[in-house]
Amino acid sequence: MNPAQATSSVFSQYFVFEGRARRSEYWWFILLNVIAGFLFLAIFPPLYFIYALGTIIPSLAVMVRRLHDTGRSGWWFFFGFVPFLGPIVLLIFMVMDSEFGQNQYSPDPKRAGLENAPETAPGSGGGQRACASCGHVMGQGANFCRSCGATA
Repeated sequence: MNPAQATSSVFSQYFVFEGRARRSEYWWFILLNVIAGFLFLAIFPPLYFIYALGTIIPSLAVMVRRLHDTGRSGWWFFFGFVPFLGPIVLLIFMVMDSEFGQNQYSPDPKRAGLENAPETAPGSGGGQRACASCGHVMGQGANFCRSCGATA
């Protein structure tokens, strides 16, 4: 997911606190949010206040969806208010990999559509395999996927 897709995804799900958000969606949105915030603050501070008000809800929503992606309830957000420890724990949760497969919140967005992935790559004559995790074509005799790092 690129920065434009991440931002579009977050704003198109403005009030959506259900489902899951991948790390790339979360971190691209946060990065662009920080950059935009600094720009607004440097150019015209009152504009920053308006921007901040407009991004509170989607920022909270994407954080809750990111927590869901790691298999945690969105209520963990409130742990961030615990002095010192809370923000560190939330940061760790935000950088963690997705919970593999479907969890109680939704199917795994990273592996969407790969439930019926073939064992061998299409058109390879059976010589090359498709990675079971991401579907990437692995080289003949490869022991791990170069795309996602999963072992064969």
